[in-house]
Amino acid sequence: MAEKPLPSEVIVNETSQKVVRAIFDKPGFSTDLFLTPEELDKARLWTTHLWLRQIEELYPAKLDEIREAGLVNYHEFSGDMEHSTMWTRAARCFPPAMAVELQTLPFFRKLEGVFGPYLISDYANCGYADFTWRLCRPEADSDVGPLHTDGSFWRIDGMESPAGYVRLKCWVALHNEPGLSGLLVVPNSHRHKNPYKAVTRHGRPKPELLHEDAATPILPLTQPGGVILFHDNLLHGGAVGRGTATRVSLEFTLFARREVAEPFLTSGTPPEVDYDATVTV
Repeated sequence: MAEKPLPSEVIVNETSQKVVRAIFDKPGFSTDLFLTPEELDKARLWTTHLWLRQIEELYPAKLDEIREAGLVNYHEFSGDMEHSTMWTRAARCFPPAMAVELQTLPFFRKLEGVFGPYLISDYANCGYADFTWRLCRPEADSDVGPLHTDGSFWRIDGMESPAGYVRLKCWVALHNEPGLSGLLVVPNSHRHKNPYKAVTRHGRPKPELLHEDAATPILPLTQPGGVILFHDNLLHGGAVGRGTATRVSLEFTLFARREVAEPFLTSGTPPEVDYDATVTV
């Protein structure tokens, strides 16, 4: 993972302090950053390319019809496909060249302005920055994950952040219907212990909460191109789409320097998940 150099003209400003405070103090997430319309168009183009590549490989006879309908109408055709098995993590990862091109977007300069030098995770150990995209059909409970913390995955897999850095997640809405689809978050849940057990699903151990936070999840009113940056221990999960279109998001984990987070940490609240699963089932 190569460190992103801090451009000489970037300085700490009120916006960066607002974002970092929201993530590490409260409510545990920030919605202050976004992609420009031009950036959103490019991200959608790359994701559509990967979506069509997978369909062409598995269902070539359907390619032209589905391409014409477009990604947001994918759900209208998915009933005739092996949806539950065709969208593996590997099928949803940006390939190396595309991951490099993605990072040329001005949005990543915005991240530098907020966090200073940072790293992007290579969670899959592929040797380059790990960007994944996700598609969730409307009214499809099986397409979204339950409430969880990202840090619990890291603990279960025995993985750690680089020394001197802390983890946070970046979720970007590429296609969504504001108020009807997006990412659920539980405000301030990062300040609590969120005990879980490790349960084997789809061939690998995954966290399952022992009890849900008393607070009710909310659905931030995210517009296409909107970004949610959130704490490693924030409870979150996909919202079941209540609209008429397939929702598509882009996700990645970044590591910020620990000293960026420390001034905003509430006493007793660690910057990352610091507890293990209680049991493996």
